[in-house]
Amino acid sequence: MCIVLNLATGEKQEYSCSPDQAVIAAYAQSHHDWNTWDYGKRYNHMLETGKHTYLCGDFTALNVMFGAILAACQEPPSHNPGAIKNDS
Repeated sequence: MCIVLNLATGEKQEYSCSPDQAVIAAYAQSHHDWNTWDYGKRYNHMLETGKHTYLCGDFTALNVMFGAILAACQEPPSHNPGAIKNDS
């Protein structure tokens, strides 16, 4: 599962493919191109790859590993009964 963000509108979309393919699909579909079998030859030249992101037009997605790390960091902290309590 991959979440693609449209940076122009803030809209999120979910895709069941790799992040690089997802941003290309989101871009193509925003231009009413549903011929998924042609996406590679039509749009691969537009794909920009960063250290942790993929970008095509206004669409971006985190790479799989970085996205999993980010999601884990956003989970609420667990209760730690052994934590030091400060009653001052």
